[in-house]
Amino acid sequence: METSAVMVEPGSHRESGGFERFVSEHATAIVAGLVLLALVVRVIGLGQPLWLDEMLSTVRAFRAPLAKIVTSFPDENDHPLYSILAHLCMVLFGEKPWSIRLPAMLFGVATVPALWALGREVAGRTEGLAAAAILAVSYHHVWFSQNARGYTATALSATLGAWLLLRGVATGSRRDFVAYGIATALGAYTHLTMVFVSVGHALALGSFALRDASERERRTILRVAPLGFAIAAALTVALYLPRMSDVLRTFETPTIWVGTATPSWAIVELVKGLARGWGAGFAIFGAVAVAVGALVFLAGLVAFRRERPLFALIVVLPPLVLLGGSMATRGVLYPRFFFFAIGVMLTVAVHGLFETGRILARTTGREALRSAVPALGVGLALAVSFWALPHQWRTPKQDYAGAIRWLNERLAPGEQVLLPHSGSPFRYYYSQPWGSGCTEEEIAAVRRQGPTWLVWTMPYQIRSKCPGFMAVTDRECPSPKTFPSTVAGGEIRLCRLDPIASP
Repeated sequence: METSAVMVEPGSHRESGGFERFVSEHATAIVAGLVLLALVVRVIGLGQPLWLDEMLSTVRAFRAPLAKIVTSFPDENDHPLYSILAHLCMVLFGEKPWSIRLPAMLFGVATVPALWALGREVAGRTEGLAAAAILAVSYHHVWFSQNARGYTATALSATLGAWLLLRGVATGSRRDFVAYGIATALGAYTHLTMVFVSVGHALALGSFALRDASERERRTILRVAPLGFAIAAALTVALYLPRMSDVLRTFETPTIWVGTATPSWAIVELVKGLARGWGAGFAIFGAVAVAVGALVFLAGLVAFRRERPLFALIVVLPPLVLLGGSMATRGVLYPRFFFFAIGVMLTVAVHGLFETGRILARTTGREALRSAVPALGVGLALAVSFWALPHQWRTPKQDYAGAIRWLNERLAPGEQVLLPHSGSPFRYYYSQPWGSGCTEEEIAAVRRQGPTWLVWTMPYQIRSKCPGFMAVTDRECPSPKTFPSTVAGGEIRLCRLDPIASP
């Protein structure tokens, strides 16, 4: 462990009570139980219908021959490593929602023991198990574990990377840094934003070496740690080399979301997403949970800055580098880019609960608060997740299929259906013979022929692509038929417009 900081070893004063001894003696069995629990809550609902990004990835990447997957980069929506694994699962089990989500689910389950290892490293067994337990049933982590995208793989990579860096600095072992390089490269092969995470890790080590490291730790950082980053860089380049021309072309092409997916928008959407899960659909409770969670997180971060300064830097710097790097390279930022940090963030939040308990016990003289506060906080987090999960299991991420059935049962002869644009999953995935109308004039032309249905989702995206379409819906569809979604803004909406006379 770090000699220049407060050492938190399993069995130290923070784990000296009866409950802590029980945890220490049965840690392996508890972790195994948490892994099993994580598997169960992620299997339930795994076969729900696909949502927009999953369908796009299926059509453009997963269905392609393996040789094409490893040599092409269709667009920035592609997560290369995940595309390979999803393709193999489709070959083995057929094209089913659960089969193409299977890698995400397995990565999600694997992150639970990885977080336990990280938590034990920085704060001891009890806090490590508490963080792993929350992750096992986390509404947000379960959601991404049932999403055929690479985000749970990046979370696993970042969690393992943080653990391996800390252990490598503590032990000076080359093996830890070699493992870091491999884990980081696989994360970058899943999503290129992980390159920024690795840069953040390098800056964290450099800052720690300059200010807080002991002489032995400084020698390790200067002489051994570069091996891990060299392996990560070389392996990432080697993996991307067969598709490098496509990658460069993609990043040379401006994205249409510049000006829409801004940092301020991403922050607002991130807070709304957290409230959505923590509050189980209740906005006020969710907002309170986010506010309290932020204070607890801050308490944990301050404590770690004092006790484990390297870990505090690992928590803070990678998200900041990712923020700057994403805006500099593509000019866009999405909340999901920060999902990689869920493990370290939970570790800090749990530490904040324990730190709050210690502060309150010290200031009030009530020693019972030392254990009661973290127990209450962890228990509440688990209860909220268990409360929210059934909603997630019952509600599709996006109910395209349900909307199609509902509309086809009511569609009368002569009625037309319009989508905002021709690139809708209703057409390329579900093969619906519906038209498109992006402008008010195009919609009006169809309405002159008879009653017209408008079908749309993701309004914030449509406003940037087809503002005329949204102007019509804002004006004439105050109460559209809505199919619920667990994706923010992903509700499928339908509205029937009466015909209009020719001019």
